[in-house]
Amino acid sequence: MSNVHLRARIFTLLGIAAIVPLTSPATADSGDTFVGSREICIVATDGACPASADAELVPDYWCALVSVDGEATLDATAESCCYPVTVECKEVENCGCYGRPFVLEGRPVQAPAAERSDWARGPVPALAGLSANQCARLAQFWTDNGLAEHSSVAGFARFALDLCAHGAPPDLVHRALVAAVEETAHARLCFALATAYADAPVGPGAIEMNGAAPVARTLVELAVHTAREGAIGETLSAYIAAEMLARATDPAVRHVLEQIVREEGRHAELAWATLKWAIAAGGEPVRAAVAAELATAGLTVPDDLDADAVLEGHGLVSAARLRRCVDEGVRTLVAPAAAALTAVGPARSAEVEARV
Repeated sequence: MSNVHLRARIFTLLGIAAIVPLTSPATADSGDTFVGSREICIVATDGACPASADAELVPDYWCALVSVDGEATLDATAESCCYPVTVECKEVENCGCYGRPFVLEGRPVQAPAAERSDWARGPVPALAGLSANQCARLAQFWTDNGLAEHSSVAGFARFALDLCAHGAPPDLVHRALVAAVEETAHARLCFALATAYADAPVGPGAIEMNGAAPVARTLVELAVHTAREGAIGETLSAYIAAEMLARATDPAVRHVLEQIVREEGRHAELAWATLKWAIAAGGEPVRAAVAAELATAGLTVPDDLDADAVLEGHGLVSAARLRRCVDEGVRTLVAPAAAALTAVGPARSAEVEARV
């Protein structure tokens, strides 16, 4: 499933037909914050950059744009425009999770890596021509992805419990359980790649759950979790996986990413369908909470990721490229879907109606 197809499917689900312009996300309303400088990159248009006043710039998850501090620099490939900005960000512990992780006490939780072979099941990549350093980087990269997918297995199991606890339709419960099975397969595929690159068995250890899987206490809580972990996390994860697939050349890596892209897209659709049901069931308190959460849309990308063509061929994409992908995903999918889903009124507000 391409990103174009993902947009079309989610827009159809929500009853919209075009892109709604994005407004800047709100700053998180709790926790310590810090202000700092960074770059935000967007896709160039015909090899040119819009003036800073006209550019739609979106910071990462938990950050708000304070100011744009200059005009863009066009990169050497004429593909992206990078603007110097000041952002205010909430202090959160980032485990590197994309998608729907298992969350405990407000923080995503992953298992540690372990030396085991039973979680590695999938095609083997070609190692010829890779240096020892490249193999080590790819082993770590695919181990991190495997641990994130493994966390999502528990995340979807908890999500199914949430749905049952709040009287969701059977179709949503069934799709949540299917997603947990699919995330198990994703984890095994990632650990198979990690094992091959490491030339040693790699798998997950045990996830710390403190004796119980937390279930959402209210429908509002369920909806906020779904907005954060599904409508934002899964949607942008599908975007990232599609970007990785577009640049991958190794047949085994492409096989893994093709399955992940296809199924993560379905998981994103499930999140938006769940929000649509929750708002219909819970009314204004749920709508307002979902709108506030979706206003923070973005995703944290590690700053230290760099990749050449060889590494990209095996799935590892640079931080700069990932940020452009996240910015595009927020601007062209999450923001318009959020605007249509949470608009006040019996159908859509006049403003949203005029844009679609």
